[in-house]
Amino acid sequence: MTGSDNWLVVAELGRAHGIRGEVMARLRGVDAETLASLPDLRLVEAEGKERRIRVTRVRSKNDGWILSLEGVQDRNTAETLRGAELKAERSELPEPDDDEWYIADLVGMNVVTEDGREVGRLEQVLQLPANDVFVVQGDAGEVLLPVIDDVIVDVDAEEGKVIVHLLPGLLDEPEEEA
Repeated sequence: MTGSDNWLVVAELGRAHGIRGEVMARLRGVDAETLASLPDLRLVEAEGKERRIRVTRVRSKNDGWILSLEGVQDRNTAETLRGAELKAERSELPEPDDDEWYIADLVGMNVVTEDGREVGRLEQVLQLPANDVFVVQGDAGEVLLPVIDDVIVDVDAEEGKVIVHLLPGLLDEPEEEA
């Protein structure tokens, strides 16, 4: 139903909250107001089943969000949605600011150092509480790069590359024999 390039993940659903069918969620690339205003969302369940759905209410709770979804009226139904994703059509989403990107646009880019040395291909972005982490696969194997100002120098979308500054210890250098 959804083409991978035209639909982007805007929320990941977690556990049920309360008895009225609400679910905890982590928002991805959108704010609560934008999510609530999106007219056409797709619910993609963990096993791949998709259906159209609408968010009827969004409210904050500590470090996450509580969503009310159209047609989800009780805790049992909400609990079946754990691990599901909400996707929105790219054309319905706001354009990211100059220094922001949608994750789907970054995956697949080449990652290079400031001096042009290739680190590898950006395979995945882990969204962790402290900061996101780029998972890069290259000749040195898997490299995990924190998405922080000290590491990410620039993203050149036209060239399809991410330019990074490697802090000591981020890339295992081969040890020289004595």
